[in-house]
Amino acid sequence: MNSALIKGFHGAGIHDRIQFAKADSAHKQRQEELRESQRALGQCHAKRVGQKHLKQQHRRKAHRRAHQPSAQIAAHPDCSYCDTPNRNDVNEYLTFSQLSDELTKINKEYPSAFVLFTGGEPLLNERMEAISQLAAKHCDMLFYAETNGSIFIQDYGKGNLRYVADWKTYSSGEGESFCKKNLKKLRAGLDCIKIVVDKNDLSYLKSMIDEIKQNNAGLDIYLSPQTGKIELQELAAFIIEDRLDVRLSLQLHKIIWGIDATGV
Repeated sequence: MNSALIKGFHGAGIHDRIQFAKADSAHKQRQEELRESQRALGQCHAKRVGQKHLKQQHRRKAHRRAHQPSAQIAAHPDCSYCDTPNRNDVNEYLTFSQLSDELTKINKEYPSAFVLFTGGEPLLNERMEAISQLAAKHCDMLFYAETNGSIFIQDYGKGNLRYVADWKTYSSGEGESFCKKNLKKLRAGLDCIKIVVDKNDLSYLKSMIDEIKQNNAGLDIYLSPQTGKIELQELAAFIIEDRLDVRLSLQLHKIIWGIDATGV
C-alpha cells in the first residue's frame, strides 16, 4: 500500500476502510500481474542476453586458448584409433610470453632442436595465430604443426613454419574430413602428408597416394601403421611390392618404451 493510501486509511471510517481494503487488494493483484508480466519478459530477455553472453564467453575462452599455446585443445576430429587416451588433458598452462621465453632457453641449450605443435588440433580457434607469431618471433628455430588436414591452411609463414597434414582413412571414422584444397598448397620438400593405416585401408590406399601425387608430385608421404591393426612387416611388404613412392613412419617411443608408456 502506498503512503497516500496508508494515510487515508488511518483517518477513515468502517465503510471507507472496507473500500480502501478492496482497493488495496485490487492494487496488489494488479501489481502481481505486472510482476508476472515483467518476469515473463525478463525471462525472454535473459534468455537472449544469456545466449549472447554464452557466445561472448566462448569467444573469450578461444582468445585465452590462443594465448596459451601449450595447453591442449580437445582433439578434432576424434579418431577411432587414437592411442592417446589422455589427449584432452592439460598438463600445464603457459602464456604466450612464458612459452616464448621457454623457447629462447631451449634454443640456447639445444640449437638444433625443433618445435612440434600437435593435438589438440593446432589450427582450431585462434591458436594458429599464436603459433604463427611464435614462428615469426623465433625465426632461427624450426616449427612444425601437425594438423588433422580437415582445415584449409592459409598461413605458411617465412619458411620456418612447416606442416604435417594427416589424411584420415575410413578406418579412423573420419575418412571424409580431409580438405583436398591443401593438396596443391602444401610445399614439396617442406611439408608432408601422413596416413595412418590398418589392413582394411590397403585396398584403396594406392588411389589416395595417386591423388596426392597427381596434385603435388614432389610432396612427401609417410605411411604409419595403426598399433595392433597391421604388422610392420605387412605394411613394409605392401610398400615394396607396389613400388610406392612413400616413406614408412614408425612411432619409435612405442618400440623403445612400449605401447603403454606415457610422458615419453
